[in-house]
Amino acid sequence: MDTMAIAREKIKALREAKAWSQAHLAEAAGLSLRTVQRMEAEGTASGETRLAVAAALGVPVEALNPAAPPAAAPVIEPEPDDDGAPGKLLVFAVSGCGLLYSLWLGSRLPPVVASHFSVTGAANDSMPRDQFVGLMFFVLCALPPLMLWGMTLALRKPRTLRIPDAAYWLSESRRPATERWLRSHFALFCAGLPIFLGWIFWLVAQANRSAHPTLDNGTMLASTGLFLAATAAWVAVLNRHFRR
Repeated sequence: MDTMAIAREKIKALREAKAWSQAHLAEAAGLSLRTVQRMEAEGTASGETRLAVAAALGVPVEALNPAAPPAAAPVIEPEPDDDGAPGKLLVFAVSGCGLLYSLWLGSRLPPVVASHFSVTGAANDSMPRDQFVGLMFFVLCALPPLMLWGMTLALRKPRTLRIPDAAYWLSESRRPATERWLRSHFALFCAGLPIFLGWIFWLVAQANRSAHPTLDNGTMLASTGLFLAATAAWVAVLNRHFRR
């Protein structure tokens, strides 16, 4: 005779609620005492026994089905967090090149460097070469890693991030992927900014080759416009990525 699982704890609870002994339940169901004892001990019974016990206790036979075990929570393997390693490598590579570029370009400058120019391109301010090289070093070498570090700090405080629909993208399930994308995307800006500023320093160095330093304002304006357009595209990509 086929047997199936039965909710033995539920049967015992229903029996005790009626103040019935196992012998009383066996008599009411037309079963042997041994059958009732085995049913409550092992949690199995034949189909006929289930029907008889359900009728004796006054409950649907389905009420004696054992409770389904709770579904196991899916195991979600955490995605490896590279902490923006490719972006970091890019920024530090640009930073290292910025150091070498500062030293090389600085060696080609006069002792006093024309560092500021009027709208006509004529020099109207200057600074010692060492001070100008120090400025280049900070902007081209130190600033990019500092900016990337600032982004890392911002990611630790999600409320400081200003991205579209931040509550959605920084939810527990989406935050790791969001942070990885932000790190890699911001690294591009951290690498592109010193490249642009390195070109500006080059234009200033070229202006200082003349006895009367004059900046090529046309090239300066065109370069600035190109950089601003690239920055606008960078922002547009960011907003498009976070559009639901």
